[in-house]
Amino acid sequence: MAAKPDVLLICYQAAASAARPAFERCVEHAVSELQTLETQSLKLAERDALTESRRYLQSHKTVWAQRYADDLLVEFTKPLPARLALGTGINPQVIPSGFASLGLVNDANLKQQIESQRLLQDLLPTTESALNDLNALVSSALGLGHVAPERNLPRPEIFTRTLQQLMGASLEDAAATELSIRLMAKPLGRELNLLYRQAIKALT
Repeated sequence: MAAKPDVLLICYQAAASAARPAFERCVEHAVSELQTLETQSLKLAERDALTESRRYLQSHKTVWAQRYADDLLVEFTKPLPARLALGTGINPQVIPSGFASLGLVNDANLKQQIESQRLLQDLLPTTESALNDLNALVSSALGLGHVAPERNLPRPEIFTRTLQQLMGASLEDAAATELSIRLMAKPLGRELNLLYRQAIKALT
């Protein structure tokens, strides 16, 4: 019989693998929504931008889906100190020196945190029940005497931050990135709910 940490690792690997088709379905939903916005827009420039975003998402869906799964697996297998430090949202090694530069970093970080919170607000109503059960099971598997949500690696903020980093690095237009992520939020919530319920079955 596998040790409990080994069972968790298998569970996390399965979660990362399941994220690939989940990401593709979220992109398909976003593409459909973008197409609807195109038909509703009365401005030529806006329609052109929506069309470009839709086509770009469609053409990169498969590659990004695999990268998303790979990036998540990296997050799930980080040492515990690094995982717990993720909540800061800032890597001290990449902060430029000087107060002006620090202010720019803080502004960018604050904006990203606000966007992350908005994204989480869209996800949590769908995932909250299954997530609470999974948090308890993971804590029990780790031998903890209490529920420690931060020790559950496939929690929503890991998925959303990885999504934001991937899309932000792939799309040059900030507005297109924000819109695409926002359109992916609700289907991502549904996908995470299914993923969490599969993980619960594996741990019970």
